[in-house]
Amino acid sequence: MSIRTRADYIHRIYEHAYNTERLFIVEVFGDTLSEREGWNNELEGLEAVRFYLMQKHQWLPSHVRAMSADELMFAITEETASWTMPSEARDALALLPLPPGMRRKAGQPPRESGP
Repeated sequence: MSIRTRADYIHRIYEHAYNTERLFIVEVFGDTLSEREGWNNELEGLEAVRFYLMQKHQWLPSHVRAMSADELMFAITEETASWTMPSEARDALALLPLPPGMRRKAGQPPRESGP
């Protein structure tokens, strides 16, 4: 039985925080998409991003639903290049405990996982 160290758990919690950050960025961009496209209020966040990708690329719902937050972010790279996250969302995101250098901008390609 292996004993995990404090550093192992710190790494694990940062990975969870990093994943949460990616998902949050995609959701906030989805809200922006919904407003920009004039979609009904029920289509926001992740669902708005998925709907947008289905419309743009004629992808099946099952394909976009199977995409991870990293894959969704990568798929909207072009769209997020000139996008600015609302200041209220940036303020909320700043509460997430990520060490310096681990944060990234929307649209960056997925980070490779280490061994």
